[in-house]
Amino acid sequence: MILSTTIDGETTSGTIREVEAYSFKERGCHAYNKKHIPRTSTMFQEGGCLYVYLIYGIYPMLNLVTGPKEWPEAVLIRSIEPIEGIPTQLKRRGKDQFHAKEFSGPGKVAQALGIKTKHSGLLLDKDLIKLQIGESARPLIKGPRIGIDYSGQDALLPWRWADAQSDFVSHRKGLV
Repeated sequence: MILSTTIDGETTSGTIREVEAYSFKERGCHAYNKKHIPRTSTMFQEGGCLYVYLIYGIYPMLNLVTGPKEWPEAVLIRSIEPIEGIPTQLKRRGKDQFHAKEFSGPGKVAQALGIKTKHSGLLLDKDLIKLQIGESARPLIKGPRIGIDYSGQDALLPWRWADAQSDFVSHRKGLV
């Protein structure tokens, strides 16, 4: 799949290379047990909108809501391989050299694509972000999600998927 944004007249895009899934049925999800608070309200919308939140109060994290209305589930975009607007993506990242590591990590993805918390709730393909679904013959690897040790046994769920052949995957630990 290819994600693209057009922000301030600048179009940027990248092929998604790594994702993590979250469901209200497990403790790693912000909306665990259907916890409906202002921060999670976007997750309760119909699938196809953005759920953007800050981690550590600094980095925006881009999630795509996937469930039906009132069924809070989302996919976190962990890495992309840039396609279009690479100079703009590097500028947004404050970098001048192109390296895979600059686009592998969810905070880096949102920054490169120009996504901010103010974009939370926007609809895919109707607002500034588009998702183009394509077919890929590349193999996927899967493993546990990253950074949710607080969720106990749910942290071990194999709900992270990555392109087995990509240099743009953020962490390979636990992926098989």
